[in-house]
Amino acid sequence: MANPSAAIAHVVKLVITLFCMQFVDNSFSIQILEKGWAIRAFQILLIHSVLGIIRYGGVNSTKKIRTYYELLTSIIEVFPVACFTTEVLLQYEVPKVLCFLCFILSLSPTIIELSSPRMKDRTAFNKYIDAIFGLQAALMILICVLNQNYSGLSLAVSYIFARYVSEDFCDLRDVPYVDMSQYSLSFIELFAIATIKDF
Repeated sequence: MANPSAAIAHVVKLVITLFCMQFVDNSFSIQILEKGWAIRAFQILLIHSVLGIIRYGGVNSTKKIRTYYELLTSIIEVFPVACFTTEVLLQYEVPKVLCFLCFILSLSPTIIELSSPRMKDRTAFNKYIDAIFGLQAALMILICVLNQNYSGLSLAVSYIFARYVSEDFCDLRDVPYVDMSQYSLSFIELFAIATIKDF
């Protein structure tokens, strides 16, 4: 079913993703040498935007498109944030073992969700995701303050808003959550590119 406001939100995210990708070399390439984690995050957000436009912009979107979109939506809930955090940690020469341990821990909610789609107790799972996001935001704040990259603080605040505030805001103000999540991801992308440019 067509949903114009969700389609517009995906178009806005697509434009912002393309805007951010122009600041990173080889952002449309499969082979990546520098800033690979950030580029992968932008690439998956680009694909999600295109699928979202097809999913919500057309009346006759097929079940396959909806299925792929829902699968990618569960992945982008965690994956871009994990990639941006890993990119920042690696750029500031945090030991690689710690970076990749954080990355694997950050991806674990997606792996758990995809491996057991009929999860009965979502409350404990949502608390686990909240803890992972809190860890990522705390790491981002700590590393960026220690290295005087204050754009990273904006990135961490956008993480926090997207995870902890936006859903309650949508319920309180009767704003569609799909739209708000796309706009939140757009802000995360803008602050991520600002942080990456400050390296």
